[in-house]
Amino acid sequence: MHLVASEQSVIPRSVVSLRWTDSRKWGSVIIIGMEAFSGLGKALVFLGGVLILLGLGLWGKLPFLGRLPGDIHIEREGFVFYFPLTTMLVVSAIVSLILFLLRRR
Repeated sequence: MHLVASEQSVIPRSVVSLRWTDSRKWGSVIIIGMEAFSGLGKALVFLGGVLILLGLGLWGKLPFLGRLPGDIHIEREGFVFYFPLTTMLVVSAIVSLILFLLRRR
């Protein structure tokens, strides 16, 4: 059974299908194939994977990250709150600088 919002639907009929799990419950929409991803979507998924691999590779290798002055760390009995404010600002500035330099070429 194919799900279409209207005849001028943005998503082609061959991409979206509806599967009913139970007659009393809502169905779930399943995206079939990679045609649903645009070029930008594929680039974002790839960039996310690269960032995850980069983060796993650098885990523990940069000990000062997360321990900079301005990072908020509160420990109480049965409660820990950690907000790396300064670390996020430094990483954001470095990434912005790298992207700016790459874009200038």
